[in-house]
Amino acid sequence: MTKLFDAINARTSISGRMRILGVLMALPVAMTGWLLYQSHMVAVDFANSELAGARYLDAVWPDLMAGAAGKDAGADLGKVAGDNAKMVDPAKAEALKGQSGADLLKASAALFVEITDKSKLILDPELDSYYMMDAVTTKMPVVILAGHDFNGAPSDPIAAVTFDNAVTALHDSFIKSGEYSDGGKLAADTQVALDSFMVAAKTFRNDPSQYDGFLSAADALFKPGNRDLAKMQADRGNAESGKMYMELGLTAFVLALALGLTWVIASGLSNRLGILSGLMQKLARNEVVGDIPFQSDGHETGVIVHTLTSFRDAVEDAARMRVSQEHIELEARSMRDVTMRDMADRFESSVLSIVERLSAASQNLGQTAAELSVNAEQTRARSQSAAVAMDMASGNVQSVAGATEEMSASSQSIADQADRAAHAAQSAAGLANDATAKVAVMNEAAHSIGSSIDMISQITSQTNLLALNATIEAARAGEAGRGFSVVATEVKALAQQTAKVTDEIATQVKGVQSATAEASSAMVAIADMVIDLRDLAHAISESVRQQSAAVGEISRSTADVAMSTAEVGGAIGEVNDTAERTGTQANSALADVEHLQAQTEALKSTATAFLASVRAA
Repeated sequence: MTKLFDAINARTSISGRMRILGVLMALPVAMTGWLLYQSHMVAVDFANSELAGARYLDAVWPDLMAGAAGKDAGADLGKVAGDNAKMVDPAKAEALKGQSGADLLKASAALFVEITDKSKLILDPELDSYYMMDAVTTKMPVVILAGHDFNGAPSDPIAAVTFDNAVTALHDSFIKSGEYSDGGKLAADTQVALDSFMVAAKTFRNDPSQYDGFLSAADALFKPGNRDLAKMQADRGNAESGKMYMELGLTAFVLALALGLTWVIASGLSNRLGILSGLMQKLARNEVVGDIPFQSDGHETGVIVHTLTSFRDAVEDAARMRVSQEHIELEARSMRDVTMRDMADRFESSVLSIVERLSAASQNLGQTAAELSVNAEQTRARSQSAAVAMDMASGNVQSVAGATEEMSASSQSIADQADRAAHAAQSAAGLANDATAKVAVMNEAAHSIGSSIDMISQITSQTNLLALNATIEAARAGEAGRGFSVVATEVKALAQQTAKVTDEIATQVKGVQSATAEASSAMVAIADMVIDLRDLAHAISESVRQQSAAVGEISRSTADVAMSTAEVGGAIGEVNDTAERTGTQANSALADVEHLQAQTEALKSTATAFLASVRAA
């Protein structure tokens, strides 16, 4: 993935990358718009499905009323059934033809229920349309069926109560639909139709011969009710569509704005970088660059501009320095010629003077070498006598050093034993302190157990008192409290046993506390004695160490004397050797001095020839 991004950055211009970024930003926005569209279309399709169901019910209603009136099916449901074939099997609508009376009524009511379910009317999400749906699609068929049954058996009390309940439920659904609507009440004509229906239903309830009037009032109520239901569903679908178009429009506006801003930003950045890139190329070709634009930019291009300005100034300074360097080189060449001639003059006077002094010094060196040869022979004879005396002193010092070493070893052994005794005492003191601490912890634990036992004793006393109260209350309750009395007696017995055991544990804990206190005192005394022993061992160790240090110092001093004696003997031998070498080298120096005088004359001739060549250059 990193290589892919590197390839894109290497082969694509900044403006191109900005446009790619804009497209990538637009994709989530477009996807969000698509999801919004799908979400709203679900709600719109839901509302349209309900609206189709309401229209289907409007077509089936006449057959329902015909069946209630004992007539034949008269409605042609072929077109509406074909339009809603996915909702309900058209064969079920066709099956209504040829039926009449109660059969037609039951079949129409069953078709009502299926249309309500398949069109999703039963799932209406808004309270006003839900109660209107409940009244029109559910309660109205139930009222018609109950009225039909009551008309067939007016003296049947069950049929009468069923009819009354159905009418009341229908009235309540219509009223609730009005209460949850925007206006807080039903439409005027719907309210009038509902009032008329309630009057007709009451009249029919009192006089079953008014059945036809009841059916007419029900038909008059269904039409405005179903109309209001269809209007609510259409309004909800239109509102959802409007909301969808508004959100999609806002999404499109944001998308267009983002793409536009991306294009403007990419163009501006590309234009700036293109101009700055051209100026960089001119500077690379050593061309003159005037004022550089975009000086006021406060971001990355501003940094590039300031850097480019500094680079331009540096190039101009370098050009000026090259011209100045050429002038300096010309002046330096002229000054060098003058300086060389002056140096030749000074060299002539200095070198020839040195050669003269060197010749005189070589003569003095020859005399000194001869004297050095005589002195070296005398030094060699005296060093041999000193070497014999130093050998005798070295033997005496070695004897003293051996005795001192034995004494130092004995002192060191005593010091080591004292240290081990001190360390053992220190360890014993630590163990005694640990034991004292553990005994203290045991003492605290024993006190904690004692506190817990006191609490258990209090709880046991309280339990005993509660059991006594329970026994008294059980006695007051008579036969009904006998079982409770038995339980209270057992609880009291358990409380007494607990109190007895608690007292025994308390006695044992007090014994543990007493023993722990005595053990703690004994451990403290032992720790103090061990600490005194440790301090005494440390004092012995320190004294022995001081003695060992003194013996060691004597041993080191004796060793130093022996070493110094050996070094002096060696030095005397070296002096003897040096005296012999000095005599030999003094003789060699005489020969070198004679050779040096010859070389001095040759140097004088060479210097004269060099000066002649320098002046001629």
